[in-house]
Formats: sequence, C-alpha cells, structure tokens
Amino acid sequence: MLVGNWLYFARDGDTINTEVVAVDNKPPHTPAEWPAVGDVEEANLTPNITEEEVYSPLTAGGYGLSETFNKTSKLTIACVIQDMSELFFELLTLSTKPVSGAIVPMSASGRLKGWWNLVQRDQEGNQVSTIEVWARAKVEATKFGNNHAKGTLTLDVLVNALNSGDLDI
Repeated sequence: MLVGNWLYFARDGDTINTEVVAVDNKPPHTPAEWPAVGDVEEANLTPNITEEEVYSPLTAGGYGLSETFNKTSKLTIACVIQDMSELFFELLTLSTKPVSGAIVPMSASGRLKGWWNLVQRDQEGNQVSTIEVWARAKVEATKFGNNHAKGTLTLDVLVNALNSGDLDI
C-alpha cells in the first residue's frame, strides 16, 4: 500500500556535485543533494491526450471513422504541499530565488524549470515508485487563514530523453 510521497528539485543552472543542472544533464542524487520541496500530502498525475479522428469516404456515401491518432500528449503532476518552503514562496510571490530568506515579489516569472523527482513509499518505507522528469513548475493561488496553510505545486512535464521512472510494485 502506498502511504507517502516525496518531491525533490534540482533547479536549472544550479550545480550539484560539480555538475550543472540542465535540460541535457540530470545529475545523480540522493535526497540530501536535491532539496525537498516540502511535505507532500498528495500527488495527482494527470495524462491529457488530444485525439484526432480521420474519416474516409464510404461506398454507400458519407464518411466513416477510419483511424484515430494522438495529436498532442501532456502529463501534469499536481502536488499538495503541507508546508510553505522557500521554493514555494518564491513561486507564489513571483520572486527570484531567496537569498538568506529575502525575497523580491514580482521580480520573476513565477515558473521554474528543472529536474523533479517524485518518490512514493509504502507503509514500511520501501520505495514503490519514482519518477524523474524535466518540468516547468508553477503554484496555484494559496489561501492563508486560520488553518494550516497548504498549496498546490503543478508540474508540466516536458519531453526529454532523460525522463525516467522505476516501479517496484
């Protein structure tokens, strides 16, 4: 049974173990080398496929469906984060990367590219699955009220030959 999700991030342009993180370079890692994004309450993977239908003339007249093919494909990963990390606030406030905790709201696009590692574990702590993807991240509007603040971080997975995953079900 799956009981927990963990999300780690390697920012485009950062250096990890003397390797520069880039679209064509995914440095090897342990959780200590790729910072955790926060406590993940839930992770939702959503594939979205746009199909195109092709019709051919029928001998009796009219057109009949002769083929359906995938026109576009998209995978999004939405994670509900239970705590507010510097990374989350950076995205939420459209800030540049915090320096000693200082942010500058409205100084950046509010979108981050890099390598993202989603790890799922069972009740005994065994890794059940992992997905490593090059993606562009954004956060959704977050309400701060009289309850524990939670926010949603959404990854738009981008096509990359280095995207990978592992299942141990």
